[in-house]
Amino acid sequence: MKNHCFGLALVLLFALPGTAAERLKIKPGPEDLAYLEKNRGASLLAWAHPIYPPEPGADWRERSVRVAFEVDTEGRVVDARVLSGSEQFQAVAVAAVSRWKFRPEIVDGQPAVASKAVRLVFTPAGTPKKTARDDMWPPYQIEQVEVSPPGDPANTDALYPRFLVNRRLAGEVELLLGINTDGRVEGVKVVRATHPDFLSGALETVAGWEMRPARQGRVPVEGQKLAVLSFYPVDENAQVVRVDWLERNGILLRDLPGTKPEEYFDRIPEAVAMVDPVYPHNLAQAGTRGGARVNFSVNHLGQVVDVTVGEATAPEFGQAVAAAIAAWKFEPLQRKGEVCGADFSITWQFTEPLPDSAEQRLMNNLGTEQQAISARQLDRPLFPLFTRQPIYPAARLDAGEAGRAEIEMIVDRDGRVRLPHILAASQPEFGWAAATAVSQWLFEPPRKGGQPVAVRVIIPVQFQAPGERVKPE
Repeated sequence: MKNHCFGLALVLLFALPGTAAERLKIKPGPEDLAYLEKNRGASLLAWAHPIYPPEPGADWRERSVRVAFEVDTEGRVVDARVLSGSEQFQAVAVAAVSRWKFRPEIVDGQPAVASKAVRLVFTPAGTPKKTARDDMWPPYQIEQVEVSPPGDPANTDALYPRFLVNRRLAGEVELLLGINTDGRVEGVKVVRATHPDFLSGALETVAGWEMRPARQGRVPVEGQKLAVLSFYPVDENAQVVRVDWLERNGILLRDLPGTKPEEYFDRIPEAVAMVDPVYPHNLAQAGTRGGARVNFSVNHLGQVVDVTVGEATAPEFGQAVAAAIAAWKFEPLQRKGEVCGADFSITWQFTEPLPDSAEQRLMNNLGTEQQAISARQLDRPLFPLFTRQPIYPAARLDAGEAGRAEIEMIVDRDGRVRLPHILAASQPEFGWAAATAVSQWLFEPPRKGGQPVAVRVIIPVQFQAPGERVKPE
């Protein structure tokens, strides 16, 4: 199934004024000058040329030595050391650089330690060779030292969500981590997630990580690290148990009754993108329980196609399950050594949320003052950590139309989207596709007065017609 372009806007229960785009500034404005005053690199003020060793030899050729060093907060050179170069001239090169004087580096208005490097060239003429243009002054080109990446944490075991154990789902979460100068995680961006329910475990795991920070030379600096956390259910003997994960999630091979998927395929099918169906809001509020059976196929690329509702106790249940399955994706299936497609069905039951779950707590408080917080009351605007694009409904492809939907949802105290509610949609399929997509979103936990709170927001979603280009604003 093909994904089509769409547009999203976050509406926080109040009108946002329009803003005009500024023209590109050619000259620094006051804010730019203020930034430059508070942030500047170390610059060489005074230097000493290296003293050549006596009798270097009549037949020696041009040689060079690369020296790394730190400039302290008073502009003095400390810890000068050789990175590479001729052994004959290393001692005099280090001695010369150690006598240099710099204007200190300034970061956020405060003096900071800086790592630098320089290449000194020794010529048979016995005078230093300039390393840049002849008119350059001072005659030495100071370089930035390369940054080494952060190290690895001591323990990378992910915390598997206990409420998924019986379903035996497996998956991965890929995170881009900001690592501070103490080697702790400070800032996270979610790159991808197999299932949104793995996100909380992944974030909780990396929050406790400690590692060697990135370094520029020998100075700790802020850095980034890409981390992939894997989630597998294990038994009491710490053995991975996944053989029957399809059956445990109501997925069977269609038209092959009694055939187990693990016996039919060369290897157990693996899902790389999953999402649970959205509980229809009106049925959830009414306490209506029920289910649906949806048929679908997986093609040779692992894409889910031909999604149809087989039966449902209520039409909304069937639409919700169909929209969720359309967003799934599998690793290519294999049978008898060949990549293949297959036909499946899934039966999904909508049951009462667990008593201690976030959904149940929010359902109990719907309409109360506790849930009436608007986004503009928060300490800071909502910031998304993970979003997933809506899938253009296959049922609307023949019509070739643009679509829209408006979704109301609650962002809970942990930043997860709960209870998405379709307020309006140009066609029902657009509403379910939009609700399914936003149900996977994760935000930074919203806070009011420093305390975590749940907040109600509205998301308008625009679907572009198939083949239509998105016009630039």
